[in-house]
Amino acid sequence: KQRLFGDVRAGKVRFLIGRSVLVSPADMRRTFSAVSDRFQIEHVVLGPELVKDQVKVTEKDAQAFFEKDPKFFEQPEKVKVKFVRFAVAPFIPKAKVDPEDIQAFYDQNMDRFLRPTNELAATTNALGTNALFASKYKPFEEVKQEIANGLLNDAARDLAADTAMSFLLKLTPSREGKALTFEQAAAEFKVLVEKAGPLAEYDRAEGVDAGAAFSQAAFALTPDEDGYFSDVIRGKDYTYVVALEERVPRRIPTFAEIKKDALPMAEAQAISDALGNKAKEIRDAAVKGLKAGQTFASALAPFQVKPVTSGLFTASTGPTTNDYSSLLMRGVMPMNQGEVSELLPAPDAILLAYVAQRQPGDPTTYDSVKEQIEMSLRRQYARLVFDGWQEGLLRAEGTEARNLKAAVDEDEDAEAESGDQPAPAAAAPAAAS
Repeated sequence: KQRLFGDVRAGKVRFLIGRSVLVSPADMRRTFSAVSDRFQIEHVVLGPELVKDQVKVTEKDAQAFFEKDPKFFEQPEKVKVKFVRFAVAPFIPKAKVDPEDIQAFYDQNMDRFLRPTNELAATTNALGTNALFASKYKPFEEVKQEIANGLLNDAARDLAADTAMSFLLKLTPSREGKALTFEQAAAEFKVLVEKAGPLAEYDRAEGVDAGAAFSQAAFALTPDEDGYFSDVIRGKDYTYVVALEERVPRRIPTFAEIKKDALPMAEAQAISDALGNKAKEIRDAAVKGLKAGQTFASALAPFQVKPVTSGLFTASTGPTTNDYSSLLMRGVMPMNQGEVSELLPAPDAILLAYVAQRQPGDPTTYDSVKEQIEMSLRRQYARLVFDGWQEGLLRAEGTEARNLKAAVDEDEDAEAESGDQPAPAAAAPAAAS
């Protein structure tokens, strides 16, 4: 109910703001220019290899990295468990499958037995077009044994799970409150008690084929007599029962415990810092060289990096042959011909671009897109004003503001999915009086 009220209020406020903001002709012209002008750029991709050989990280550096923010290495709550497993294989000879079940499985799962495309074409050509449907699927006799083997394995897993359930019953207190311990039950069933952990909730235990279901079941265990052991956990070749040994609380480890992890992380941070400094040095040299009359390429030559030159493109096409097209587009759109971009960080590199050409778009097309630009800018400006109002609410009444923000974010996501893309960022909005 509270969320519904939030949605209604958010919609009304956005509607009022959308009617109040002003979109100036200058903003509309600026946006038109940004989306219609044609660019040609030169850019360089500055990767870690540029500085990697210059970075040497010692254990002392890694310890300093750890001590700078130990909470970054905080380990989540974990559990130590013991478990038993019941193999599926010994139950296969005992498993039985009714022939009617084999036929029923085939009838209900025919899409699993489609012929490969090339085999289907050959069969159809041999039998004629009218036999297309008949030849689309492998015949029952051809896959009968395959189905039978699968059903036998399933039946064997059920038998293994039944045995695991019998094991569970030994752990469950009787009316008199008596129950076997985990070790006593394991001895009675002649299975080995194994250990696992510490495990976080979504860790995978080594040598266990039940995936994350194993650790999630282990993490849900409690110390009481009814909750210290799990239900039956099915894997591919085994079924499992898990029992809690110890719950390890969330904690910050010592440096000695995480040294092997801290070293590569400290090295990665050192490389990132060195690359950032080198990229700044390269940009400064590019700006200085261009002012002195050099080309972008010659200004960067001392750093042994070679720019890539794009063809002409617009905001709608971007430098499409480039893996960093979107990033470059955002970086150069506000720039004039002859200017060097700010450093453009990507996940694996830092980019630097130079606007070699910026040719004005066709002004005669402005009238045909003017209304669309105005609507897009009005929506964009309304969002900026709404966010400012929302931040004020967040400081005064945090819960209400967060609810309104969630409602608006959903509206924005819906608009984006409908294909109504906002215009590029322009000047800040002016409020109507």
